[in-house]
Amino acid sequence: MSENGYSNNLLSQNKNISINLKRNSDNGVSFFYEKKLPGSFFLNIKFSGLQNCNRSNFKRVIKYDADNLLTLTPINKGEPIDFSFSYSYTQGHPNPKFDSQYVYLLPLKKDKVAKVIETTNINTAYFGSEAPPKWKAYVINRTQADTICNMRKGIVVKIVDKFTTNKSLEYEYKSDMNSILIEHQDGTFASYKALKKRIFFCKIRANSLPSNPIRILRQIK
Repeated sequence: MSENGYSNNLLSQNKNISINLKRNSDNGVSFFYEKKLPGSFFLNIKFSGLQNCNRSNFKRVIKYDADNLLTLTPINKGEPIDFSFSYSYTQGHPNPKFDSQYVYLLPLKKDKVAKVIETTNINTAYFGSEAPPKWKAYVINRTQADTICNMRKGIVVKIVDKFTTNKSLEYEYKSDMNSILIEHQDGTFASYKALKKRIFFCKIRANSLPSNPIRILRQIK
C-alpha cells in the first residue's frame, strides 16, 4: 500500500479502511480516511522517501466513518512533496484508560439466578503461554437457555451468527462459536460467546461522523 507523491489525487486502500490524499494549491498534501468497520482502530502510517517535508510516522486511534488525518507541509512551497507511504491498523486502542474499579452488571435479567464460574485463558490452558494482561473470562452455568444481556453500555463491533451447536456432543473447547463483541467507551472490549444461532437482539450500526461531515466527505470523494 504505497503511493508516489506526484499525483494530484492519490488513493491507498484495502477492504476495510482506505486512505485518500489530496494535493493542495500550496503543494501540501492532505490525508483523509474512510472506514467501513464499526468501532475504534489504531492506525499507523509510515512514510519513506520523504522529500521537501519534515514529518515523522503518524499514529492515531480512528473511530468515525470518515475524517481528516494530517497534512504534509512543504519546506519549499514552490516545490511538490515526494514520498511513499504504507499503513496498518489493529482493532481497539493500544493503551485504553479504564477504571479498574468499575462495577459490571451480571449479564442476566433482573431476579434471574445462575452460577458464574471464572474460566482460564485458552492460550494458557492449551498452549502453555500467559494470558493477556487485564484479561478476565467467566462462564454462565445454567441448565436452561436464557437471554444474555450486556454487562455495560457499548457499541456492537462484531457479530458471528452462523454456527449451530450439536447438543449430542460435549466440547472441552470449540473455536466455532457464535459471538458478539462490544467496545466500551473507555476502549475496553467484552466478548459474549457460545450463543444460539439466529436469536440475536442487536445489530451492528454505522459509526458516527465528525462535526463537519459534509466538508470531509466532499473532500475525499
